[in-house]
Parts: sequence; structure tokens; C-alpha cells
Amino acid sequence: MENSFFIFFSTVDPKFSMPINNVTVPIGREAILTCVVQDLGTYKVAWLRVDTQTILTIQNHVITKNHRVAIVWTERRTWQLKIKDIKESDRGWYMCQINTDPMKSQMGYLDVVGELIYNNNKARQFIRCLYHLGFL
Repeated sequence: MENSFFIFFSTVDPKFSMPINNVTVPIGREAILTCVVQDLGTYKVAWLRVDTQTILTIQNHVITKNHRVAIVWTERRTWQLKIKDIKESDRGWYMCQINTDPMKSQMGYLDVVGELIYNNNKARQFIRCLYHLGFL
């Protein structure tokens, strides 16, 4: 065995450690969807927008031309899709995908809500009026 060598192939199949939590974010804020993968090995993780079938990221590379999208990853285990300055059009399903054969995936939903505007004088007066009338 003096001149022999061993090649070890990982037979561990990657899997998701936990489901992707659905998130609700006000317009204009940042959304973060988190995908946690165990035993990734040589496989790759991608984020996709489901309804448009758009590839957003692969590994630590942003593929989309949307400048509001970013990917943050830690120790090849936690993959966070970050979307800045959320718009109503960002609402929908997002998929985290592992390029196994067959492919593994899971989805999380991003809901977008309107933000109350308190810095507008008319809005403040209206809210005060509703309060004094007993509606709030």
C-alpha cells in the first residue's frame, strides 16, 4: 500500500436545515429571506423569483441586474437573500434551490404592506380627529 492513494467522495446528500420563514415587510424597507443548508459539499445554492422564473443569485454571485438584490452567506451554510427598498411588485414566492439531481428546493413568501405616514400634518390631524371621535 506504499504507492496507493485513496479518493474519498462525499456521499452525504445536502439538505435544508429548516424551512424558509415567510416575511412581511413595509414598502421601502429591507426584506431578508434565509435559507439554511446542511452538508452542501460541492453543490451550489441559488435563489429564484418563482412567478417570473428569474435567477437572482447563484452561490455568492448576484445574477439579476436588479441593484436592490444582494446575497449574504455564512460558512456555506446560511444564505440570505436581501432585497432593499421593497416595492409592492416584490411581493411573491422566492425559492432557494440546491443543484442536486434531482434538484432540491424550498420556498418562502414575501408579503409587502403599506407603511403608515405619520410625518404628514394632514394625516396626523386626521388620526387625532379619529381618536377624539372614539374610532381609535
